[in-house]
Amino acid sequence: MNPAQTSTKPPLQRPLMQTPEGTVYEVFGHFREDGMHHLGSVIALNDEIAKVYADKLYDEWSWTEMAIIRRDRIKMIIAAA
Repeated sequence: MNPAQTSTKPPLQRPLMQTPEGTVYEVFGHFREDGMHHLGSVIALNDEIAKVYADKLYDEWSWTEMAIIRRDRIKMIIAAA
């Protein structure tokens, strides 16, 4: 793209941390010897409800471990410009 052209890419946006329904939590699970994997996210009013939502929503495998973290508590090491 030459400098005179404008980019058609949308600007980067911060990930959604909070919604009217609650806080966004990221969900991770450990299955077999593969280590922890990001499974997805849930929205809940508090940590206890987030645990229940994650357990019910991502119950397709027999996870040996499952963890949640509030999205606003994740610390970026390398962030997109």
